[in-house]
Amino acid sequence: VEILQRSAPCLILLDEIADYCVGAAAVRVGDVTLADQTISFIQQLTEAVQQVPGVALVATLPASHLEVASSEKGQEILNRLEKRFGRMGADVKPVADDEIYEVVRRRLFESLGERHDHEEVAAAYLKMYQEHSKELPPEATRGSYRERILTAYPFHPTLIDALYLRWGSHGDFQRTRGVLRLLASIVGDLWQRRHTETQSQPLIQPCHINWRLDALHAALTRLWGAAYESVAAADVVGERSNAVRLDEERRGDYLHERIAQGLAAAILLGSFGGQAERAGFSSQELKLCVARPELNWAYLDGALLELENRGFYLRATSAGAAGKRYWFSSRPTLTKLIVQYRSQFAAQPVDNDIIRTVQEQVANLRVEPATWRVIVDPSAELPEQKSLALLVMPPDCALSSNGPAQPHLTDPASPAVRRVLQLSEKCGNRDRLYRNTLLFLLPSFRGLNRLRDALREVATLEAVRRDYAEQLDAEQQEDLKKRLEEARKAVAQALGVAYAHVARVEGHAVVITDVAEARPSFGEHLQAVWRQVVEEEEWVLRKVGPVTLQKAGLVPTEGGIRVKDAVEAFLRYTDKPMIASPSAVVEGLAQACRERLIGIGRGIALNNLQ
Repeated sequence: VEILQRSAPCLILLDEIADYCVGAAAVRVGDVTLADQTISFIQQLTEAVQQVPGVALVATLPASHLEVASSEKGQEILNRLEKRFGRMGADVKPVADDEIYEVVRRRLFESLGERHDHEEVAAAYLKMYQEHSKELPPEATRGSYRERILTAYPFHPTLIDALYLRWGSHGDFQRTRGVLRLLASIVGDLWQRRHTETQSQPLIQPCHINWRLDALHAALTRLWGAAYESVAAADVVGERSNAVRLDEERRGDYLHERIAQGLAAAILLGSFGGQAERAGFSSQELKLCVARPELNWAYLDGALLELENRGFYLRATSAGAAGKRYWFSSRPTLTKLIVQYRSQFAAQPVDNDIIRTVQEQVANLRVEPATWRVIVDPSAELPEQKSLALLVMPPDCALSSNGPAQPHLTDPASPAVRRVLQLSEKCGNRDRLYRNTLLFLLPSFRGLNRLRDALREVATLEAVRRDYAEQLDAEQQEDLKKRLEEARKAVAQALGVAYAHVARVEGHAVVITDVAEARPSFGEHLQAVWRQVVEEEEWVLRKVGPVTLQKAGLVPTEGGIRVKDAVEAFLRYTDKPMIASPSAVVEGLAQACRERLIGIGRGIALNNLQ
């Protein structure tokens, strides 16, 4: 006390006292340690300071024992020091949350330029926020947010807040010093790239973070885990990361402003330190992190949605009125698994699966209104078909989709046409008798490619479910279930698109017409094909009228023709229309008889008929 009285007024500073005591704990002094003596001295000192006017004592203590030593001894020493200082003193936070902006500015910059420039930038941002008020957090559109921008200039408040409040919640992160180190790295990087950088930078925002920087990369992996190195490489800044690829694919403003990369960088920053529903950034908060006056807002929602679809480690969940909430997890998402499996199935042949899928669809067909028999992938030994048949040809009989919509003759050298003629003319090694009963449904090259992609997607999703179903959480399992349902629907829709041509043989040529419109299911698609060949093309007749009988030479001018021969003439000869069933000819003959165009008799010989 006497010493302090002689020295007053005075200020005593004790810095890093906890670190000193941890080291002193290993030094024995009689029955105690040097740390015990030091702590005892501090108690005496604080009592003396309280008794002498004009004397102040300021001591710094870490926020957590983790900043001293990850041991029970470190925790014990910190607790003892806090009690000694707490009895006589008052806790003072060195840097309050609202003071961090000014601390950062003073420590990192000698000069911030003219005040009116700051105000111009702040006004531009506030105007932009008010124009898009429904897409941002409510506080961003108030006049007070303009003051926050001015206080944080040249940084955007969201960048400092994320580091100081979110990252600062980690016990190993020194809030003020840590924030200063990271912001200094960001500023230095932007300054070095100032002549080549294309991103607009009225303020330094989370979207401008370059996660390749050693300081940022080291802090990311040290604080939050080495697994996030893979996250950054796969989704954020790797040369073939999803964000980089998206910007390069869309080019234009995407590439110039690095829209997807900026969003991904901001999401990675906000993935840590949040609690419960505050984990990650909401879509509104993300727009606050990346939007700037020079940026076209129309791109943000599309880029965010595409990142959600592509991101290997990106998670998203509903955030109510704030949209969705996004963050990166160190565990791969369902998307990651699907992408990995998709690459395995990319080159897998699926033509046999196409045939199997068509067969399954045909097995569940309703026959109405068509009267044909549907045969999938007919062999060269296809037996005689004495009634109308639709032959669904395999993928190797594909045709170009660029032909005219009207019926047209095709190149006889085409493999598909040769196959059609072969089936029309031969039953294996024998000549086919009933040639006018065969219709052919042919695929197109373009439609087959879409169908193959759809089948590979189903195979991919089924493999993921088979191998990882037990490792997926409930939300991922539900997502996988929905993806599978949509993929199977896509296969059903692609079948109609794939089988885009219907053909028949007329004389010795193949005539092909394009199916007018694909239907959502294969059954509906075949019904549409039936209506087209019956009603529009009139290839198939439900009833043979008298005029058709005359053109077909089945109205005799002398003698007679057997009814059976008249029916078989339509089934055998390809110069005649096809018939839906034998009754089409019988009904036509009956009508011609009623009109007294012909007569009908029953008997063995023409000269003895009834």
